[in-house]
Amino acid sequence: MNFARAIQRDLLPKKFPGGDGYSFSAYSEPSQQVGGDYFDFIPTSGNRISIVLADVSGKGMPAALLASQLQAAMRSEVRHHIELAEALSNVNELVHQSTSYEKFATLFVADFDPATGRMRYANAGHNYPLHLTKTSEVHELVVGGLLLGAFPTAKYEQSELNLVDGDVVLFYTDGLSEAEDEQGEQYGEERILQVLKENRHLQPDGIQTKLIDDVQNFLGEVSPQDDLTLIVLKVGPNEEKGSYL
Repeated sequence: MNFARAIQRDLLPKKFPGGDGYSFSAYSEPSQQVGGDYFDFIPTSGNRISIVLADVSGKGMPAALLASQLQAAMRSEVRHHIELAEALSNVNELVHQSTSYEKFATLFVADFDPATGRMRYANAGHNYPLHLTKTSEVHELVVGGLLLGAFPTAKYEQSELNLVDGDVVLFYTDGLSEAEDEQGEQYGEERILQVLKENRHLQPDGIQTKLIDDVQNFLGEVSPQDDLTLIVLKVGPNEEKGSYL
């Protein structure tokens, strides 16, 4: 378990990208010693940033190893400038061929260009990221396809959006939306959106803190039943600039 925990810890970036006009924050906490979530930031050509968030089935060493395999595969696909939909098809086939039938993962990948605000994305069965515009409209990033590993010939689609100053995007795993209190009630997307809208004026780390505090207050004395991972992207001037590890 300690070895699996070390693998998982090493998968996660220690610093997050940031620059003039955009900033990121991220948080990941397993419900047990080792979980199945992972996230990644991958610098690509033209000063773009690829964002990956995944939720692997299972716990312990099998989950850690599959997450490590996914990270290596996604980094290879992204750095070879392959279209996101094609990258997911390739990774899906790899997962299906190299793991047993009960192993799978949901994954979201995006390619963000800070210079233009353009973000291309593809969603492989993952929780829909939430795009909160500066006018308080909410869009779910739904385009993509099936989860990874279940069907060897699955095909994927991709889409894109243009982000402007004041926009916030939240990427998260189901450990946030499906967190249950002692009555069995789930935290839910409505509460997530309420916290986002009330705190959109904050920097990403402030928004992140508000979300984590709120879900912990919601849970009360109940221990989390699933891993919780989230990434916050905000477009606009920021006081603190991040950097790659």
